[in-house]
Amino acid sequence: MPAPTVARELVDKNVLVTGATGFIGSHLVQKLSAAGAQVTAVGPALGWRPTVPSLVRQGRVRFVKLEAYWNPTSLRRLEPYMEGTNYVVHLGYTMPQGRNSLEKAISDLRRNVLGTLRLAQHIPDSVSKYCFASSVMVYGCHPPQPVSETDPPSPVSAYAAGKLAAETYLRFHAEKTDLPLSILRLATVYGPMETDPRAIPNFIRQVLAGRPPIIYGCGNDIRDYVHIDDVIAAIMLALTKQSTIPQVYNI
Repeated sequence: MPAPTVARELVDKNVLVTGATGFIGSHLVQKLSAAGAQVTAVGPALGWRPTVPSLVRQGRVRFVKLEAYWNPTSLRRLEPYMEGTNYVVHLGYTMPQGRNSLEKAISDLRRNVLGTLRLAQHIPDSVSKYCFASSVMVYGCHPPQPVSETDPPSPVSAYAAGKLAAETYLRFHAEKTDLPLSILRLATVYGPMETDPRAIPNFIRQVLAGRPPIIYGCGNDIRDYVHIDDVIAAIMLALTKQSTIPQVYNI
């Protein structure tokens, strides 16, 4: 849970969250609203997770339907909702489309990297922190243990390369414009409302059914799991942490 002092700093603050109806976004919107923040939740649809739809029905959260951040016409619809915004958390991510790895990389660049930058273009002067959700995958498959924010990146997938590209452009933009920026490199997040096909929900389902968990492949893959509550606490702390230079944090 975020520290009481962090929660107090968010009371009556206007926070815009993209990807707000996804796994991480649903938890973040819930915690921000409980802390007294005025939340604008942005996403392609309200989705199946119950928290954001419930808060929208109660009038405690404002929902804006938007997915195409790379599309200037679509993004302009978001401008009225960004007026007076104090904090922006960009969790939004669109799965790349394509018949092969190159087509998927091009799709990722257009939908996610370009979308991230175009969103940053629309951030008003009232924003005191722009928080971008990146990934520890930017370090590659076999980084030093423990990995540090100063270790060199070595992405080995289009997803990781796209995250690193967005990071790089955002840092360049922030340094030129004094945009307060925090980049959070998230490890493998798990917890309630996680998407079903992933390892931990599958393991739990197998055990509850009296069956052994199934590990596909050789079983040598390594993941660094972090609970959703710790990730939400980190995001809320990053929002309220003052800094004059862009910051990168491993979560």
